[in-house]
Amino acid sequence: IHAPFTLEEATVLPLSSLTQEIARLQNSIRHLQMSQIAIRQHILASEVTDEELESAVQENERAIAAQEERITLIERAIERKGGAAASGHYAVGAVTMNGRPVPREPPVEQPPPAEPSQRGQGRDAPPERTEDGMEMEMDGGEDGVYL
Repeated sequence: IHAPFTLEEATVLPLSSLTQEIARLQNSIRHLQMSQIAIRQHILASEVTDEELESAVQENERAIAAQEERITLIERAIERKGGAAASGHYAVGAVTMNGRPVPREPPVEQPPPAEPSQRGQGRDAPPERTEDGMEMEMDGGEDGVYL
């Protein structure tokens, strides 16, 4: 789906294309939000004001807002096509960390916790996952600022 596009253009697209675009935008917003957190933490830890990073934060905010507007437009197109966007079936209607509307995702089932005596023993025990570890997984272990 090209950008920008109108409600009329969105309405003629198949529901599968619309829901795929919502999922793509959701993923993009999540990555931008994680990037925002990392950039802001770096800015707070830095003793020197970095105008480039400040600019990146502002640019990310604009990108998030534009993507949220696009999601709203797609929700309206789904509703026009007879789908109930707010029903959750089309994965729309939830809220982001900033309180902005973003589509819902199905909950991820968590495995039961290992017993304390077994945690960390043997080769089959999964490593503890921290927020930093998850960020490292997402970016391939490389340092950097995501825009």
